[in-house]
Amino acid sequence: MHRTNTTKRALYLFVSAIALWTQVQAATVTSEAFPEYRRLRFEFSSPAQLRVTRTGSTVTMNFNQVVGVSSAEIKEKLGDYVTSVTASSNGKTIVLTLKNSTNIRQFASGKAVGIVIVGTDPTAKKDAPAATPFKHASTGEPVSPKAAASTNKAAPVAEVEQAPAATTANLYTTKKIESSPPAGTPPTDPSKPASPTTPTPAPAPTPTAAPSLLVTTQRTDAGTAIHFPWESRTAAAVYERPRTIWIVFSQTADVHVDRLATILPKQVVRVQQYAYPNATVLRLTTDGTLHAIASQTGTNYTWDVTLKSETAAPALDIPTTIDTSANNPYLLLSVFDTAPPLQFFDPALQDRVIVVPTYETNRGVATAREFPDFSLLATQQGIAITSQRNDLTAEASRQGVRIYAPTPLGVSLVLPLLSADAKPISGLSATSNVLIPYDQWYVAPRDFVKQRLALLATLAKATDDAEPAAIENLMKLYMGGGFVHEAYAHLQIIKKQYPDYYAQHKLALISAACNVYMDRLPEAAQEIAAHELDGQDEAKMWREFIGIFVPPTSAPPVAATGGAAAPVPAPTNSVATAPPIGAVTKDTGSEDDSFPGFDFAAYNKKFIRYYPPRLRQRMVLTLANADVNQHRENAVLAMFSTLADSGILPHAIDNEAQVWLAKLAARKNRIDDALKMLDKISADPINVHAQMNARFNGVMVRYTQGKIDANAATSALESIRLSWRGDRLEHDILTALAQIYLDHKQYGDTLRTWKILLDAFPTSPDVLTLSADMSALFEQLFLQGQADTMAPLESLATFYEFRELTPVGERGDLMIQKLADRLASVDLLDRAIQLLQSQIKFRVSGETRARVGARLAILQLVNRQPQDALNTIETTNFTGSAAELQLQRAEISAQALSQLNRSEEALSIIANDRSESASLLRLDIYWGTKDWANVINQAEDLLGSRPNLTVPLNTKETDILLKLVL
Repeated sequence: MHRTNTTKRALYLFVSAIALWTQVQAATVTSEAFPEYRRLRFEFSSPAQLRVTRTGSTVTMNFNQVVGVSSAEIKEKLGDYVTSVTASSNGKTIVLTLKNSTNIRQFASGKAVGIVIVGTDPTAKKDAPAATPFKHASTGEPVSPKAAASTNKAAPVAEVEQAPAATTANLYTTKKIESSPPAGTPPTDPSKPASPTTPTPAPAPTPTAAPSLLVTTQRTDAGTAIHFPWESRTAAAVYERPRTIWIVFSQTADVHVDRLATILPKQVVRVQQYAYPNATVLRLTTDGTLHAIASQTGTNYTWDVTLKSETAAPALDIPTTIDTSANNPYLLLSVFDTAPPLQFFDPALQDRVIVVPTYETNRGVATAREFPDFSLLATQQGIAITSQRNDLTAEASRQGVRIYAPTPLGVSLVLPLLSADAKPISGLSATSNVLIPYDQWYVAPRDFVKQRLALLATLAKATDDAEPAAIENLMKLYMGGGFVHEAYAHLQIIKKQYPDYYAQHKLALISAACNVYMDRLPEAAQEIAAHELDGQDEAKMWREFIGIFVPPTSAPPVAATGGAAAPVPAPTNSVATAPPIGAVTKDTGSEDDSFPGFDFAAYNKKFIRYYPPRLRQRMVLTLANADVNQHRENAVLAMFSTLADSGILPHAIDNEAQVWLAKLAARKNRIDDALKMLDKISADPINVHAQMNARFNGVMVRYTQGKIDANAATSALESIRLSWRGDRLEHDILTALAQIYLDHKQYGDTLRTWKILLDAFPTSPDVLTLSADMSALFEQLFLQGQADTMAPLESLATFYEFRELTPVGERGDLMIQKLADRLASVDLLDRAIQLLQSQIKFRVSGETRARVGARLAILQLVNRQPQDALNTIETTNFTGSAAELQLQRAEISAQALSQLNRSEEALSIIANDRSESASLLRLDIYWGTKDWANVINQAEDLLGSRPNLTVPLNTKETDILLKLVL
């Protein structure tokens, strides 16, 4: 007994130790060292949360998971930035004591969280020498630019800073290069060793081989033109940051910045060149009054960069779009003639920069755009993007330049422009208790960036208690500006880090509205079901709206307005929810001016009219398309009128309304009018969604009216589906495709299309219905014999493709056996044998296994595989089988032995079996061995046992008689 307890205790301690070790190893900690900052990253096996607080020089990091790294290791990774590191006993809290006055930034990326300590590396030498200058070509001293007049001396070049080290192959050191020391600096004694510099894991290549480029300037009425006389085709990028002009070329050259500084305007206080392979990167520090314009003239490759006091947009704006159809959205800039992208670190503003030079002159980004993860800068030439993320990537493709990251970016499908939405009436919502007041959140486009920067500055200085309110203010700014995706991203930050604040301020309602806009109605249903919204009239409205399409999740069903019955949930949808024209729907009878369970007119007066225009548009389109077949055209027309009265029914949205009117015309049997409207919208690319929706409904009208056959309809629908992916429109197209395939008995295509539907829309409310339909059709095919109308190989291929639909138990076993019999009947014995072998191996046991084994052995005998049949009988033996089954299996064994020329063994197995089948088998064995005496005896016994000797002989008896005669 004592030994048993000791063993149990030891086992418990062992298991506990393993569990503790697993927790301790939960995070991988890495550190990236730069002269200007230090990054500490904690990578967990699952998404983690981190909350950082600071009091003086003490920084406290609270994790929701065990970090599992010692204090000494963290202190070693942070070096001289900290004086001490302590960890709590539970491993979830780490306290840092900072040595110097530095700033702390917090970040999260995928499953990783961490901090960035911004400040000069305490270990870096203050008197680090300047970077190695370019060596001039040995062919001769280039002509120096003209010196400026002595009365107008250029400002002395400031001392060169030490550049940050590169950490990855695609991030290079922005190491400044000056061709001579600044004025007044004593020459370096070559006999003395140089001061040590901070080592770099991936140093910039030695620039000694770079050729010299004779850069000159020319004063013009427009300003000062800098001439870069390249000898081959070169791409360029020119952009500005605060008091800084960046000039980037796709070739490497030494531009002699010390000489260049003497011939530039006095407003340029410093010129620096950065070491970068295969590129020339110049930074001009100004007093803030100069701006740059890049141009090329003539037939040579010279680039001119003119410095002038006026700003100018690029002559050719680079179109910018967002692709959110894939799981990982990306920014797409439609420019194709580009040089390879560059990535480097801006030491002044502490962020990473991606620059894409372009060959086409005056080709740049006219309007800057801000996103939560990065900023697209306005450029005069090329592309420039800044970000704190180190995993942002620029990639040239056939569609243009893609900006993406391994984890999804927070970007909107539609990029708001300066003239995006109508300005709201100030104070409109002052007397309303609305939770999304557009007029209070709206900021004029010209003030948007300024307001965003002010809110970001407030957030950076906010205390822990004030931080969620600061994030909420940013969310309101984005929501008022039409950036719904960005607003939702900030809401999720509050929900994750400050759940109490999220619930107290009822932000779940705004999250639900964002999900409705983004066509994520199941997610919207989960948000709107939050219990803190119970009793809120506005939440009641949203629950009724979402409940039209998605059944309530956890909240109790909300009673409909005016006492109407709660609506029957329909499939999730947004813009394209309506059944296609021609689909069979129930006619509700008389026309009505409202929707069951949702009084739009009343809710519009109380809440909806105060919302942002894009949210209002999405709500109207969703309701309109959902009710096209329900005889409520007056209500839909009234909704569109509310948009027109507010001036927010632009051409793009009007096309969606026209699609709805075309559906209405088709329902009223005005087919020609409907087709004319749909064809017109199909040719208008102003709204791609409306265009595809019109094409879809045009195909369905022609199909239901017999103008095209099923093959033409399915071909057209497949083409449309591939042109528009990811939202409810694709759902409706797939549903229509499956129905056409089913109606024309293309069962394999039907099941295939339903499976695509399930995979593409796993959260759709009709998932269970689709799954049941797939199982029912599969059972009709392979249990009720409907597969007999298909070609044998096609039915077998369909079975294998969807074999996961095979039901468990007897029905599934019978399904497999029927298919095997069908295959055997058309002489596909090998396929039938494989099917039954798989059934024996994976599905059946006991007597059922013995019975299936007998069927398999019979097929193997027919396929002239007697040894395989004998092996099957032996491996599927079950002693508890019924007597009839045992006799059948014995006869199969005897037949297999007979084919193997083991006649005596075969006869001994059936010696005591007096059944007719056994007698016939014995007759065949005697005949095969030419034992004529026993052939005669066995044949006479069989013929003599006939109950009525006057009845004519059947086929089997005739065969016996022939053997007896012969």
